[in-house]
Amino acid sequence: MIQLLIVDEVQLTCDALAAALKTEPDIAVTATATAVEQALHALAAKACDLVLISSNLTNGGALTLIEAIKVDYPNTRSIIIGIIDTNALIVRYIEAGAIGYVLRHEPLTTLLEKIRAASDERALVTPEIAAVLIERVSALSDQLTDLGIDHGDYEKLTVREREILELVAEGLTNQEIADELIIEIGTVKNHVHNILDKLNVHSRQDAAIYLSLVERGNEL
Repeated sequence: MIQLLIVDEVQLTCDALAAALKTEPDIAVTATATAVEQALHALAAKACDLVLISSNLTNGGALTLIEAIKVDYPNTRSIIIGIIDTNALIVRYIEAGAIGYVLRHEPLTTLLEKIRAASDERALVTPEIAAVLIERVSALSDQLTDLGIDHGDYEKLTVREREILELVAEGLTNQEIADELIIEIGTVKNHVHNILDKLNVHSRQDAAIYLSLVERGNEL
């Protein structure tokens, strides 16, 4: 059974979609929400497999919610619905973490197809969108090369070093990292030194930029 959360600013729209999905034997709508915070509260109260997120959420709410789900609920997938057929906009949502999208003119049958595809960990995108994503990967690879960054260097880091690199990227000081991980500050300094050496960068800021670029590459 696919556990589903529906998010749209209009409660009537949520109710109508929930009613349409109710007849599907393999889909259960666990909750609806009309705002980002309400959706996150619903997810905290009851985990689900998939979130249908309306592109009509104001103030960039759809992107905010997709990104929050990706970080806080990595086992939950997102589909953006009601989106206009614009490649740049679609790619933006996919880069943020959406596994798929449903255009505003597409029928319920298409939505059902993409819900089940997402549940099976299959992303459905058009050849045009796939081509744009491939182009973005190529551009990112060129960017890494121009900066003298080897993506493979990241694989040299230990699990602890990757953990510390993420905290460095968040702007934490060595002391704050030591407090967070409950280790000696000297140990943190040694790890940071090893991280900079393995990544072939010269500063904490460069290491943070490196991580950002690697994460963007992994998302595409």
